[in-house]
Amino acid sequence: MRDLVFNDACLDVPFATVGHAVAATSRCIKGIKNLIADDVVRRAIRLPGNAHDIKLGNQFSLFDVVVAILKQPELKDHGSLFLSLLQLTPIDVGVSDETINQMLACKIQDKPNWWGLLLCALSNGVAVSIDPNDAWDFNTIELSLQYFDASGSSVTKKETIDHLSKEGHAAPIVQRHKKKLGKALKQDQFWDQKDHLFPSLLFGLDVRDHIKGLGPEPFSAAIDRLFELDASSNRWNKAREAKPKYASKVSGESRKTMQQYGEFRIFRNSEGKNSTFELHARIADGHRIHIIEHEVRRQIEVGYIGHHLPTAKYPD
Repeated sequence: MRDLVFNDACLDVPFATVGHAVAATSRCIKGIKNLIADDVVRRAIRLPGNAHDIKLGNQFSLFDVVVAILKQPELKDHGSLFLSLLQLTPIDVGVSDETINQMLACKIQDKPNWWGLLLCALSNGVAVSIDPNDAWDFNTIELSLQYFDASGSSVTKKETIDHLSKEGHAAPIVQRHKKKLGKALKQDQFWDQKDHLFPSLLFGLDVRDHIKGLGPEPFSAAIDRLFELDASSNRWNKAREAKPKYASKVSGESRKTMQQYGEFRIFRNSEGKNSTFELHARIADGHRIHIIEHEVRRQIEVGYIGHHLPTAKYPD
């Protein structure tokens, strides 16, 4: 899992009041909670110092703000979670020697003291900010890293990191994280990882064998398409609309095809019972994903991933 890293640059502007800091910290905690729930990050935050010494305002520290959160009944659970995360200090404790050496040989252009963001860029961490004035209201940060190459020449490299300061930043971070995992996924890992990567989809039992028969290109295309279908299923369930909305075309078969070749579209569903998966989405190299739209529970189920099934127009 990835590390949460406190963005010490957010301390440049102090909070005016503890109440203001409590509100901003609570927004941050809500987002962190979502990242933990989706197994994006581990339950710890790398801090530049002890929470007592991190000043969020002129007269109060990060620890003072956490105590204030714990005193509010409606926020107590958030405060308890956050307090349990404040355990990795100094910020580079336990970091590999290789990464430490990279940090010493590199800096962020015009911002040599932004150690938290630099560590994120070099270790795939997720930066977290407690934001006093919405100056850090974005879910990515693009950094310009400066270092010297083997010839001694100064080199600048762009690096984009994930960043969170409120709950709304969590979803795009989770999406990017899962897509990256999907790109690295092997076919023999698919069945064990499918529920984590595609939590809004159901999968028929035959899909386990279908995946094994795909070549590298169709498998990669199927993963991309499944992310789209998962997003459609998620939106459908939340929006409570009559039909899901798809990012790419999903269509049914002709009546003639279903009359002649309907049995070719019968597969075991997630409960092991035979179901007809008529609707289909196109993927690479003449392959298809066949699905069912469960209208009562508003969820999409995948029943087949493989070569184009026979139709009245293309029987072979």
